[in-house]
Amino acid sequence: MLTFVINGISGDADDKIAGLFPAWETIVTTILATGILLIVLTHLVWKPVKDKVAERQQYIQDNINNSLKNQEEALKLNKDANENLIKSKAQASDIVSVAYLKAQENGERIVNDANHKATRIMQDNEHEIKRIRAEMQKDIENEIVDVALSAASEIIEKNIDTKDNHRLISRFIDNAKNDIQIDKIEETN
Repeated sequence: MLTFVINGISGDADDKIAGLFPAWETIVTTILATGILLIVLTHLVWKPVKDKVAERQQYIQDNINNSLKNQEEALKLNKDANENLIKSKAQASDIVSVAYLKAQENGERIVNDANHKATRIMQDNEHEIKRIRAEMQKDIENEIVDVALSAASEIIEKNIDTKDNHRLISRFIDNAKNDIQIDKIEETN
């Protein structure tokens, strides 16, 4: 029974197998049409798509390169800014130090000038006081001499000659000077 079925199929199978394969003209025409279609599609679609893709890739690469370049420039500018900031801080510190030293020097100079002026004023005052004391002492001595002469002349009334009169007055003046000097020593202590 199997043989019968295979024999029955074999007659029809040749026709069916022959119907599966097209004619060679159809195959060649299909291959040519496919080749022409590929060539046309390559020129009309593939190349423009490929060019657009390449153009897009180049655009992306340019953006990446520009971003890297900008990043490098930003880093460089940041580094320069930091260096300038450090230099500025150092300069500011130097300026403050110099200003502080100048202020100290000016302060010391002002204090020294004030001390010199005060010393000079004190010396001038001491000299003035000594001058005034000397004038006052001279005035006092003159007053004492005048009082002593008038007292002596009244007391003695010509009993003593002029020589003795001068000797008495000189002794009186010396005693008065000693008393004045003792008073000065007591005032200074």
